[in-house]
Amino acid sequence: MSFDFFHVFHLDNIGKSISLKQIGLENKVRPLIKKNGAFGRSAEDSIESRFIAQFVAGERVTFSNVYNFGKEANGIVDPLWAIGSAKIEGKINNVKFFPGNFATADITYELYDKFTDPYDTFNWVKGEWNTNGTPYEIKDRWTNTVKFNYRPQTEEQLLQLLKQR
Repeated sequence: MSFDFFHVFHLDNIGKSISLKQIGLENKVRPLIKKNGAFGRSAEDSIESRFIAQFVAGERVTFSNVYNFGKEANGIVDPLWAIGSAKIEGKINNVKFFPGNFATADITYELYDKFTDPYDTFNWVKGEWNTNGTPYEIKDRWTNTVKFNYRPQTEEQLLQLLKQR
């Protein structure tokens, strides 16, 4: 388990939400969204590339999924293991279409997790066991600017999809 997580749980006893930056994971978690093959995806696919493909296909402008960060950890001493599963939501904004069938957009991501029950990470005890500590939420938000190609005949459909949200 990450000692930073435990320190906040046990010693700081704040019980308030904290950001990835506050626990030193901002630069470890955020790149995973763009990493091909992360979270069991194919070697050519990332969370971000899949979301862009779904938008370009006219399927969605938002997503909300739970991802197992433990799969990306290098053993139990890696702080990603301490996150376990966390929810990531994404929303596409500020889409601009350009000649040549390419576009730019901002994707705003939000991460949510609750750090609780550190003494029973494998859920051997029913319920939560939060002796000598206070559970807290991990919340973070960031924006990636992306470029992508689209089919010119779908531009109007994509604009309508953006208006419907």
